[in-house]
Amino acid sequence: MRLNLREFFTKEGNFIVVAIVVTTFLLIGSYFYLKNTSQSIQKAKEDDLQTVAELKIDQIVLWHKERTADSEVLSKSRLFIKGVFDWLKNKNDKLLLKNILESLTTFKNEFGYETIMLTTKEGEILLSLDNKRINDELTFKNIKAASVTRKITFTDFYYCTEEKKIHYDIIIPLIINSENLIAIVVFRVDPNKFLFPLIQKWPTPSKTAETLILRREGDNVLYLNELRHQKNTALQLQIPLSRSNLPAVQALSGKIGIVNGIDYRDNEVLAYVSPIPGTRWFIVAKVNSEEVFAELRVRAYFTAGFTFILILSLVSGLAWIYSRRQRDIYRALYNTQEEFITTLHSIGDAVITTDIKGYVRFLNPVAQLLTGWTFTDAKNKPLEIVFKIINEETRDTVTNPVSKIIKDGLIVGLANHTLLISKNGKEIPIADSGAPIKDKNGNIIGVVLVFRDQTEERLNHKLLNARLELLQYSISHSLSELLTKTLDDVCELTESKIGFYHLVEEDQENLKLQAWSSKTKEEFCKAEGEGLHYKISEAGVWVDCMSEKKAVIHNDYASLPHKKGLPEGHAEVIRECVVPIIVNNKVVAIIGIGNKPNCYVEKDIEIAEYFGTAAWEIAEKKRIDEEYYEAQRKFRSTVNNLKGFVYRCRNDHDWTMEYLSDSIENITGYKVSDFINNKVRSYNSIIHVDDQKKIWENIQKAIVIKEPYVLEYRIITSKNDVRWVWERGRGVFEKDKLIALEGFIDDVTEEKIAIESLQVNELKLRSLVENSINLFYSHDTKHVLHYLSPQVKEILGYEIDEALVKWTDLASDHPINKIGFEKTVKAIETGIAQGTYELELVHKSGSKVWVEVREAPLVENGKTVLIVGSLTDITERKNVEVKLQNSEERLRILTEKTGTIVYDRDLRTNVVHRGGAIEDVLGYSSEEYNQTSVEEFFNLLHLDDRERILLFEEELTKKGGNFNVQYRVKHKNGKYIHIEDCGIGITDNNGKITRVLGSMKDIT
Repeated sequence: MRLNLREFFTKEGNFIVVAIVVTTFLLIGSYFYLKNTSQSIQKAKEDDLQTVAELKIDQIVLWHKERTADSEVLSKSRLFIKGVFDWLKNKNDKLLLKNILESLTTFKNEFGYETIMLTTKEGEILLSLDNKRINDELTFKNIKAASVTRKITFTDFYYCTEEKKIHYDIIIPLIINSENLIAIVVFRVDPNKFLFPLIQKWPTPSKTAETLILRREGDNVLYLNELRHQKNTALQLQIPLSRSNLPAVQALSGKIGIVNGIDYRDNEVLAYVSPIPGTRWFIVAKVNSEEVFAELRVRAYFTAGFTFILILSLVSGLAWIYSRRQRDIYRALYNTQEEFITTLHSIGDAVITTDIKGYVRFLNPVAQLLTGWTFTDAKNKPLEIVFKIINEETRDTVTNPVSKIIKDGLIVGLANHTLLISKNGKEIPIADSGAPIKDKNGNIIGVVLVFRDQTEERLNHKLLNARLELLQYSISHSLSELLTKTLDDVCELTESKIGFYHLVEEDQENLKLQAWSSKTKEEFCKAEGEGLHYKISEAGVWVDCMSEKKAVIHNDYASLPHKKGLPEGHAEVIRECVVPIIVNNKVVAIIGIGNKPNCYVEKDIEIAEYFGTAAWEIAEKKRIDEEYYEAQRKFRSTVNNLKGFVYRCRNDHDWTMEYLSDSIENITGYKVSDFINNKVRSYNSIIHVDDQKKIWENIQKAIVIKEPYVLEYRIITSKNDVRWVWERGRGVFEKDKLIALEGFIDDVTEEKIAIESLQVNELKLRSLVENSINLFYSHDTKHVLHYLSPQVKEILGYEIDEALVKWTDLASDHPINKIGFEKTVKAIETGIAQGTYELELVHKSGSKVWVEVREAPLVENGKTVLIVGSLTDITERKNVEVKLQNSEERLRILTEKTGTIVYDRDLRTNVVHRGGAIEDVLGYSSEEYNQTSVEEFFNLLHLDDRERILLFEEELTKKGGNFNVQYRVKHKNGKYIHIEDCGIGITDNNGKITRVLGSMKDIT
């Protein structure tokens, strides 16, 4: 088989056939790859558009629901509506006005409204938080519509010609007692503050992508928000619905999902369209088709280039196979020569040999690398030309060692701090030794110099010193300055022009650009971002070191296919070396350097990692120290700002204090230093004598069971005042041995006084309740009684315990009791007292007892928890009412049957109550006549009788007594009838006429 292949590739024609076939397959594969890529890119962009649009729809719907919730809270606030109602009745009440404004201001500030206005149902401004007025007809129309529907109304976006801006209003009717509309509240939203920016923001970088909201306006589509690529379009730009290829028109026609079309700039676009639930709006998320397929063009170029390279490689490979037979001939010879060279060059150090005159005879590869001279160029050259050395400190030329070796015949070593100057001028620190080469007779025939590169040793020394310098530097400098110096040192040692240091956050998903090197900031990079947090997924190709957890080197950055580009102002990147700093298998930081004149190598990684790790360890220690000091500061601040004071003391009879917070001086009047180690006084010395023994005993009991202790006792202050304090503490144990007591003490004098006062008031209240003529009670929401006052014995004949058990049996079957029960249920449900009502109860003896009930709900967290009330015995009053009703009924029958009108006129209020045969005598119904005032009745008198009646009334009000007078009055049918009016003037205790009682009879 091998022989056949060798023969096959000896013919040039066979090479051409193979090249054509393989090239054809590569071209076909590239075509299908690009086709699949095109479909993938379009599908990904469609998914992005749908995701963005649905996200914004959710945000808009949520925003709309939140505004609805705001409006419902206000419209159901009984306290606010009652305040507005009372203020409308008395607009001079400044307290009510202040409460209303404070409520509206709270809504404005909390929920970000532009302004809030209170108007009448006709739209007249009553209050406005910014003194604005409503001048546009649309708002008036919406307010009047909301007044009719009595529902919360959301206007759409509209342009205010007076303010020259777009508004969005929420109109809230204020209804009291479930039926009376008293006013309108208008929440005004500035869509430019939240809604429009929300719509306009695109989550990923894009030159053409944008989001639009729109609605139908007649036969046009109206754009509601400001467009990205065309200014002054909000509520201004309208496009006819006849443009069916416009995504906006397709949205209004009912389409939902991905569409293709032409946008308002006549650009081909890919778009996602959908209605926005709960609104008249539609959303369009679009991007230019040219931008969608820009990536495809890049991939096409890349694929073409890659295919070309593959074809070129194929041709080269075939050519290599073709020439292989010729190379095989020379391979054996080459291997033999390679073995010989390897043997000569196997020494690890650099080796140069010279003849007796100091001319170079041989350089091994290491010597060639260090000197920069090739063996061919260096051969027969004087050693001083090839091996040029100077003193590192003085920069003086060092004498060539060959002469000394030949003269003395001894091994010679170079002094410390020797630098080799290579052919290209590079300075390399070396350690050198030379020895004579002797023949078999011991004659010196030349010199061999053996030297090695000390760069690594010097570097390690520098690294150690640099670490110590960083540690010293961190003491007096900030974290940012420390990292900048770290980068400066790394850049100096690696000859890099730019450097950066990122900290990786705990979630391993976000970065923080903590520092740039000094030279980066001053000369190369003007981009914003120092201290900026951003996601690792958004970073460039250098962040590959995170996922791989190892350093990455890009010595040809421009050729990287997956680079993301650089932000504006960023330094140009030619090559870069990025190293992750790993602690406990987690990346905690990233250090990067770039734009070294030549390629980055493994040594650069080691330097960067060394400095990056050192900086992180120093920074971490600095952070821990700062957190510790800050925690100590906060603890001291918290302790010293407590109302009470914190202590640590010994368990002795003096309560010897080891630590006290500063607040003790506020309570006792003594300084902290007075108590520490009983310097001036012991803490026990200020405890009231009567409480000292009790305190000692209670604390000792708590120590035995290792439980906290809580005490209340009296102390004597520096002003000789007696103060009550509350103390909570516990023993501190170390291996079951008590070493101290720690706790907190607070002044509770005011609380003690308040409790004692409350107890006194409770006794007074109980006395008042138990000595009242009313019966007091309370029951829960399930009508289970919890309390009855002693009056139950006097009013119903039961003992308290007996009544608590039989309470449900005390009500009679009178229908009025059902009304009372319904009011109690409503009070429980609403948390609002329902006013007084009457009940008919059954006395223990069986007799009926009428009571008047007053009760109110107790509400906690918006829920009724208890009903409290009182019962007043009104049995006697009810009996009198029944008798009075019987008397009034007899009087009504008597007057109606005798054709007489009776009246009672109060001269103090001029109010008249009339009854009897009103309709029979004057033709008016009782309701009509009782609505007639004294003045209106006077106008019914005949003109000829009016002056006489006026004089009669003046005489009556002065003298009183019985009277009888006749006059003519107009009947409802328009005719005058003759009336006989007789009665009496009633006087008060001062003899003044206050009432007139009388009767009127038709004597026509």
